[in-house]
Amino acid sequence: MRAFTSIKDSTLATNSSSFPFTRGNLWRTFLCLTVCLTTVRNSQAAQTPEELVQSMNKAIASRDIAQAKALVNWGDAPVMAYRFFQMSIADCFEAPCKISVGPIAAENKIPQAGFVWAAEPEGELNIVPADGNGNLALPYAKVGGEYKIVMTSFTPESVAGAKAAADPMKLAEEVDANLLKSGTALPSDGGDPAKAYRDYLSAVARADGDYITNRGTMAERYLFGSYVNKPEKRAIAIELAKLENIVTPEIKAGYTANGRALLLVTGKNGQGWNSAGAILLEQKDGKWQMEDRSMASYPVE
Repeated sequence: MRAFTSIKDSTLATNSSSFPFTRGNLWRTFLCLTVCLTTVRNSQAAQTPEELVQSMNKAIASRDIAQAKALVNWGDAPVMAYRFFQMSIADCFEAPCKISVGPIAAENKIPQAGFVWAAEPEGELNIVPADGNGNLALPYAKVGGEYKIVMTSFTPESVAGAKAAADPMKLAEEVDANLLKSGTALPSDGGDPAKAYRDYLSAVARADGDYITNRGTMAERYLFGSYVNKPEKRAIAIELAKLENIVTPEIKAGYTANGRALLLVTGKNGQGWNSAGAILLEQKDGKWQMEDRSMASYPVE
C-alpha cells in the first residue's frame, strides 16, 4: 500500500501508482489518483470544459504554476500527485502544449482499488506536448455548476494500508538492511548525523536551493543542478521538498558504520500528514550530509 504515499529519493520519480495524472498508455498505472472536476468559488471558476482549457492556457502562458494548481481541488492527494502535476505543467512552460477536451474512455472511468471518485468523470482534458510525446490526460466532471480538477479519495482500507507502511524500521530495512543490522547505535539524539539532517531541514524551510543543490540527497543534487536555468521547476522542487519532509522530526533510533549513518524518524510532514522515514547520510570531507531517504505518510484523520 505504500506506493501512493512513499518518497524514494533514489529516483525521486517514485512508484508511478503515486501519480494522479497519466501520460499516454501509462493511464491505467496512474489511475489510483486520477482526476475529475469540482467546485471552486471564485470569479474565474470554469462554467464549461472549454473555460477550463482557457484557464489552463492562461496559466501556462503566464508561466504561473500557482494559477495552474488553483485549477485542482487537491483534497487528500499525496505529495507525489503535486510533483507529477506541477512538473508536467512546467514542461509546457518550456515548449507550448496543445490543450483540448474530449470524451473519456470507458476503462478510464474506474479508479484503482483503494480509491473512489469525488464525482463521476464526464470527459478528459488532454494536454499534448509540443513534440507530441507523453500526453497528459485529466478526467473532469461538473459539480455544483462549476468545473475543476480534483483527486479521487482514499478509502478506509487504503488509509489503513498507508498507516501500516509508515513504519521507520521497515523503511530502514529497505534503505540499508546491513547498516541497520550491524551498525553502531548512535546517541539518542542522533549525534552529528542528526545535526546534519536538521541543517538540511532548515535549508529546505528557508528555501535555500543552493544548499540543497550542494548538500541535499544524491537525487536532489542531480535534479537541482539540472534546474539551474529552469527557475520555475527549481521553485516547484523547493516547495515539494517542504511538503514531503518532516518539519520537526523525532529521532527514534540511529546507526552508523564506515562513514554512513541511518536515522529512523517520525513526525508530521509539511503537508500536515503523519510521516515516518529512514534517512541515510554520508561523510564527505569529514562532514555529514544527506545521501538518500525513504518516506511513508498518511493523512491525519
